[in-house]
Amino acid sequence: MKYKLFTFIFLSFFFGITNASNDEKCFKDSKSLITNLYKNYPVDGNKIIENAGIKTISRFFTNQLTNMLVKDYECRNNLNGVCNIDFNILSNAQDDIGKFSILQPTDNIVTVKFDTPTHGEFIDFLIENKGVRVSKHCVSEEQYRKNNIIDLGTNSNGFGTNSHLNAQGKKFKQACKDAKLNGIISGFISGDEPGEGAMHIEITQ
Repeated sequence: MKYKLFTFIFLSFFFGITNASNDEKCFKDSKSLITNLYKNYPVDGNKIIENAGIKTISRFFTNQLTNMLVKDYECRNNLNGVCNIDFNILSNAQDDIGKFSILQPTDNIVTVKFDTPTHGEFIDFLIENKGVRVSKHCVSEEQYRKNNIIDLGTNSNGFGTNSHLNAQGKKFKQACKDAKLNGIISGFISGDEPGEGAMHIEITQ
């Protein structure tokens, strides 16, 4: 089975979808894909993906996020300083925060945990099998432009493990269902539904 990167990178409230062009490299499984990403762009800060050029960046990220990364890097060069993004987007940190580990990779979600105790950062990647939608979360850029969308990984937000919710996750799920029923949010997909792994919330703009 081959995979392409179609990812939500959760960095607190900063997130983006990743995509790939027709000539993207395919991988045998989700863990190989994420391992390759961090091998080519390690979190030590010596080689950042923002400096890889628009063609390479667009192999991993959607046009919207690609343009944002390219423009921010150009801004940094012009100002010789920091612009909007002052951290490594693959670690959510300004400095090298040490080694990382990949937690329980599945076909549709991979959680990366950084081992530095003072940070304890998690980043969730939602994976799309090439040519097949494996998650209801994998939506088009057009849909993202029409809605404010938040995806919260079950692992990294303490809601449970993959598709199994704990007490906190079940409480959050019920709160979101109530919010949708009352018209506060326009859409909700629970992280314990088959093929999911993240709480998906939509708010119409």
